[in-house]
Amino acid sequence: MKYFTEQQIEYEFSKLNRLKKIDILWEALDYMQQYNGRTRFDCIRLAMGYGVIEVNGKNNYFKKHD
Repeated sequence: MKYFTEQQIEYEFSKLNRLKKIDILWEALDYMQQYNGRTRFDCIRLAMGYGVIEVNGKNNYFKKHD
């Protein structure tokens, strides 16, 4: 089971092609509408399929859902 940092998820997003980024950002808007207390990163992360695994002060770790 592999865990990802916020920086790794941002890097994965940066590698996506333009159309995939647009799809993810549209889905992120859906997450924002459900609960507007989420950060932009949280909404994009959720749209990319990453869930929170561990929160420990400075570092958060995420797992990609299949």
